[in-house]
Amino acid sequence: MAGFLEDDGKPFAGIAKGMDHSKLPKGSVLNATGVRLNNNALRDLAGLEEFLDAVLDDPSELRWLDLSHNQLTRVDPVILKYPRLSCVYLHGNKIESIREIDKLSALEELSKFTAMGNPIEERADYRMYVPHQLQKVRSLDFIRVTPTDRDKVAAWHALRPKR
Repeated sequence: MAGFLEDDGKPFAGIAKGMDHSKLPKGSVLNATGVRLNNNALRDLAGLEEFLDAVLDDPSELRWLDLSHNQLTRVDPVILKYPRLSCVYLHGNKIESIREIDKLSALEELSKFTAMGNPIEERADYRMYVPHQLQKVRSLDFIRVTPTDRDKVAAWHALRPKR
């Protein structure tokens, strides 16, 4: 708690990008690696890169991105500019094409992902398709992907008609 108070006992107002870091409480470091942009009625991610550059000391370290409960209809390729992402929340949007998930397979550190509440969730193969495309995801829609789940996904994929 002491790290959140100034020497005079008043609450610490914080330090933003570009401000004097010497004013940080003793022992504190800036290490913001997550951004919440949920519940903003976003229809696309135009300007995301510029926004992250403005608010994060090192946008390349972005690990967690919450875009839930917006109006997104696709996975914008700008997300792929942040290869360290390990958690992406897209639940409660308007993504209709399951193939949009394929784009995220380029994020090699992605381990937590949500897409429930999108039209794609209504597909019978949703819980098979997503873990198949996102091989390292350990949590899908806040539910752990178990080794048994992985076996089921592999069997599903083996039986699937090849395109």
